[in-house]
Amino acid sequence: MTVPENLNIISGLGRLERMNYKAKSLWFTITPSDVTVDSIYGGRKQVARSDQQITVLDYVFLPDTPGTYNWDPDLVQKQNNWGGMQRLLSSTANNLVEQNIEYVEFWMQIKNAPAGATLNLDLGVISEDVIPNNQLNTEDKNLNDAIDEGEDTGLDGILDAQERIDYNSTKSDPSGDNFTFSGEILSVFDYFNINGTEGNAVLTDVGLLPDTEDLNRNGSVDLANNYYRYTIPITTDTSLNPFIAGGGFIKQDGTPSTWYLYRIPLKDTSDIIGSPTFSNVETIRMYIQGVDSTVWVRITEFNLVGNQWQKLIVEDSVLAVSVVSYEENQRYTSLPEYLEKEIERVRMKKFITTNNR
Repeated sequence: MTVPENLNIISGLGRLERMNYKAKSLWFTITPSDVTVDSIYGGRKQVARSDQQITVLDYVFLPDTPGTYNWDPDLVQKQNNWGGMQRLLSSTANNLVEQNIEYVEFWMQIKNAPAGATLNLDLGVISEDVIPNNQLNTEDKNLNDAIDEGEDTGLDGILDAQERIDYNSTKSDPSGDNFTFSGEILSVFDYFNINGTEGNAVLTDVGLLPDTEDLNRNGSVDLANNYYRYTIPITTDTSLNPFIAGGGFIKQDGTPSTWYLYRIPLKDTSDIIGSPTFSNVETIRMYIQGVDSTVWVRITEFNLVGNQWQKLIVEDSVLAVSVVSYEENQRYTSLPEYLEKEIERVRMKKFITTNNR
């Protein structure tokens, strides 16, 4: 991911200086999934037996470990350190006004998070300059959009031996961008280097194309920053988190679910960078800062949500049109109970997938 603006670090630092505070993030998907429909919805959602498993994204932030391309780490004050991930949205889902999108919504389980931890979500036009040098960094040296011999170098364009020379380092991987994954899973740390871009051409799903900063494939590195920011408490305490909209159901075995629905109205921004517009939301970025210990969350059903109901007063900053469902909202009960439940037809969701970026 690129360096966020308005980080809570010493004011006046440029992007290169802020890179010194970049800490380690890793994200991965366990297959086959160990999460079922019942573990989230507590038996409220009825699906076919073949659809019981739910795909989940695990995200882990390690504030005391240098992130990729942090060649001069300054991580002593852990509260300053930041890290995350970003990806391009589908071109069919980036005009949120036209799509009548009102919310960002996802289900999240908190595996570990210190008190006061928050998740920052950026939506809009976000710089692609992962290595902040105002240049396009790419593995594709001959610009043929394919991985050729010697090009699987990672975004910095050089292998470990050259990294040690260029950055006067004795580390085996000074850039922290190597890909390794044995496939043997004993703990979360077996995924430690799964997002590396140097050496990841062995993966058939991401190795077919060169890794590049040019996410939108327009042939250059875009530097503009015009986006909305949303700061979401990583807690299920509804007195501290206004974005909890459901979850915590009692599962069929009688134990409570630890999955909760987070619903963030687009109007509830915590910061606005540049001059963004909801008519052009190209990129989504998620990052964490301000914690002194590991954060580990699991996320699924990450969607941009709207419906066919529309506000007559478009600029109303208070009114928000939403939906309530029996399956997702614990305090809602449909009456009369003998009525057959139907699938909600007016709700529109744009699914956001993940990649190794």
